[in-house]
Amino acid sequence: MGETKKMHHLKPKKMEQRNSLEFVEFFDSFEKAVQQMLWMNFKYRLAKLKFGVLTGPNDNWGVCEDITKDELEMKFIQTPRNHKKMSYDEIRHIRMDTNPLPHWEKIIGIISVVDTEILQFILHSKIPFEKIIRDELAGRGYDESNRWCGFEKADKIWRT
Repeated sequence: MGETKKMHHLKPKKMEQRNSLEFVEFFDSFEKAVQQMLWMNFKYRLAKLKFGVLTGPNDNWGVCEDITKDELEMKFIQTPRNHKKMSYDEIRHIRMDTNPLPHWEKIIGIISVVDTEILQFILHSKIPFEKIIRDELAGRGYDESNRWCGFEKADKIWRT
């Protein structure tokens, strides 16, 4: 997978756009750009910021928020809305990446330290991981916006 690159070499259409370029993050891989875009849309959901993927100037892909795209007079590329259709090949690339996105490093790290037999048991027994995660979130007392709401309300949010 490619390294993250700064966009100092892209020539803006207008002089005032020069500062906008500082808010674009480039990736050599379209898949990695999509992964970063999905993470940024989740991370900044409360601020209602929308991120997307642009075609980069050097056979690469840029990730930026909607306002930056407009300042650059560009359009976002059609991208997946989630990771539901992620392939084993994409997962393998994430795991092999020498410069992984921080959220993927944490997610892969969680799984990689679990004993092999436990992982096999989880698959064999069809353990409902989504329910386990929802139960954990309910027990923390926070809502979908990561704001304290109390255990009773969190229970209704996450366990229904």
